[in-house]
Amino acid sequence: MTIQIIDRKNLVFRAGNNDYQFVKPNILFKNFGIIITAKVKGSCLGWNIEGEWVSYNKLKNKFKG
Repeated sequence: MTIQIIDRKNLVFRAGNNDYQFVKPNILFKNFGIIITAKVKGSCLGWNIEGEWVSYNKLKNKFKG
């Protein structure tokens, strides 16, 4: 799965055919309507997006670079 940054200022990205917006500290809005809260897996905070585990650190690095 590839993550495509749409809007860095509003933290909006696209994964698959869906748009997501990250809201601190641990919430994603899928298509700006469905709320997805983060889960802790081991010692890693993340989300199950499109059937794949995406960690907070992976998103953070995508938005930085």
